[in-house]
Amino acid sequence: MMKRFNLLVYVYRGINTLEEKFTRKNHPDYTSDLSKHILIVTGISIGATFITSLLRGVVMSMLLGNLSPDSTVGIRMAMSFLVVIPFLCCVAYWIYYLKRHLYLFSTTGQKIGYGLFTCVMLAILGPSIFPLLIALVLLSIAISIALFLLSVVMTIIALFDGGGSKKRRFSLDNGDEVTEKSGLFGEKYYEGRSGKSYETNDNGRTFSEK
Repeated sequence: MMKRFNLLVYVYRGINTLEEKFTRKNHPDYTSDLSKHILIVTGISIGATFITSLLRGVVMSMLLGNLSPDSTVGIRMAMSFLVVIPFLCCVAYWIYYLKRHLYLFSTTGQKIGYGLFTCVMLAILGPSIFPLLIALVLLSIAISIALFLLSVVMTIIALFDGGGSKKRRFSLDNGDEVTEKSGLFGEKYYEGRSGKSYETNDNGRTFSEK
């Protein structure tokens, strides 16, 4: 299970290593903290999404039943603006981050390349990288637990059904075919194809119906 969570650590470190490839030519001692800022922008995005969802719910509940054709257009515009607020918050944080790190580069081309890279990591992909990874890890854990429980259930069923061992069958004079089965604790019982239950006291030589 810990190996799954190690994936988050690998991605966290990998993002920092990727950023350092942009900077170490000019600053060999630079240590990246981009992953930390991606986590920050993820929290900002989640918080902004939660707040805007609450605002949309409040606005719709207040205006429910009091909508006119003129107000509908304004409400749609306001709702559209609320939808993009989380993205705008991420963009604002990206600009803040970029202004603090552009000093690392001396040429315009390097600054543009670094700006595009950090834009992708902070404003576009950043808010979804770690939530998606966490969701995948939790999903894999849930699948593993489900498979384990399924194996336990199948084992119990196999024990009730004789543990998967070769079953003895007996043909009776009345035409019924009796199958020997074992219970959970190894006790033997006999069932006929007709659905009747039988018992024997001589190891299957003779049967009597219960």
